[in-house]
Amino acid sequence: MPNKAEYFILEDSKLLEYKSYFNNCPESVDKKPSSSCQEKKDNNEIKEKVKEKKNNKEHEQGKTLSEEMEEIYAQGRTTEDSNLINTLFIRTNNYEAEYLMITQYNEESEKIGMIILPKETYAKIPTRGYNQLGTSYGALGIEGLITSIEMLLDIDIHYYVKISRSSVREIMHAFESQLGVKTPPAGTPADEAITQMTTDIISVRNIPKYISLILEVKPHLHTNIGPTEALSHRKILYKIPNTTVKVKEIEGEKIKTNNKEYLSIDILKWRKKAKKMTY
Repeated sequence: MPNKAEYFILEDSKLLEYKSYFNNCPESVDKKPSSSCQEKKDNNEIKEKVKEKKNNKEHEQGKTLSEEMEEIYAQGRTTEDSNLINTLFIRTNNYEAEYLMITQYNEESEKIGMIILPKETYAKIPTRGYNQLGTSYGALGIEGLITSIEMLLDIDIHYYVKISRSSVREIMHAFESQLGVKTPPAGTPADEAITQMTTDIISVRNIPKYISLILEVKPHLHTNIGPTEALSHRKILYKIPNTTVKVKEIEGEKIKTNNKEYLSIDILKWRKKAKKMTY
């Protein structure tokens, strides 16, 4: 008759399983396990296999997702909508773009919209494969980041404004000291906060202070907006208090690949939203 150790060391079993099995199966060791006891063991094995499959899927899912996205990217870009002016606002933290927002103005409808892109968004980075969208800034700079966003959402980015995390306080101080603009209380809806701050900025009393504001803010930001474009953007600012600003934050499913978390999005869905939100 086999001893206890020989009898209870079953295929794929572990030491803890042996203890659990013995406690739940009071039959003597010279008898075969009861059907109920064997069923418990089978269920445990199934659970372990499901868990293992789930863990393996974390890696496989990223590969499958890349293949699906590649098919969409391979279709190329569509024709640019000449009515849209898209400006990318970037807040960086060292070599990462940690906050990304696109402001869109539609010259035909005169509507304004904003799209917030989570930095973890799973996207194709030129010459670097697939990664978090925010990493494209550190790898390829602003131009690489813009290209990544244009490929992802199939829209054109015309202008950008980049500030660093460390510069946010100085910029807000400049707006407050020069124009009397105050940051809305925490919890204020994004569209209301934008309207409130813009109303203060474009107030008639503040127009003479614009030059001093620009001089104070300029060292803390990097942009490709020149004097002519700045005039155009000022016109857009004047429209904000009199229109509804649509603010959309891209949503998706959190996935994990190679021990790194990403946000998997429905590309076709968000491409459509990015193109139609100001119509």
